Amino acid sequence: MPAVAVTDTNNLFGALEFSEACRHAGVQPILGCELALRRDAGEASIRQTRAEEPYWPAYLVQNEAGWRNLMALASIAHMETPSGETPQIDLACLAEHSDGLLVLSGGPRGPLGRLLLDGQTEAAREMAARFRDMFPGRFYIELMRHGMEEESRIEAAMIDLAFGLALPLVAPND
Repeated sequence: MPAVAVTDTNNLFGALEFSEACRHAGVQPILGCELALRRDAGEASIRQTRAEEPYWPAYLVQNEAGWRNLMALASIAHMETPSGETPQIDLACLAEHSDGLLVLSGGPRGPLGRLLLDGQTEAAREMAARFRDMFPGRFYIELMRHGMEEESRIEAAMIDLAFGLALPLVAPND
């Protein structure tokens, strides 16, 4: 492969070692992070057990501005989240730091997947359009196949969203 990505969860701890290993192997590193995204305050959830859980989209660095923005987002998540909560950012913060970042929808743990699992197809379409507009040409719908029932339940709807909003599909693997 000419390039490979890694996304740490809620941090960038592996970025340096990963970059050095890739460079040594002649592979282009793509740095990234799965950073928790706070649900909108007014967002309802059919599944009350998930009401407080953040979403988990993945952010990939496109260029130097993206690297600076991803570092800023990770710092904000850890410095500004109240103690005892999962470090996270909100959509307004993400919009402020969107330059140079590619965003993957997060599969069943992301905003679209969670909304689809909750039967909120129209809300998922609106959220996908919101991300498309916030990250023009840089928002991707994730299809995951790790054998999880949630993945198969939302796959067709994710494909429909991608084609309906002219968004590219990507198939990552844990």
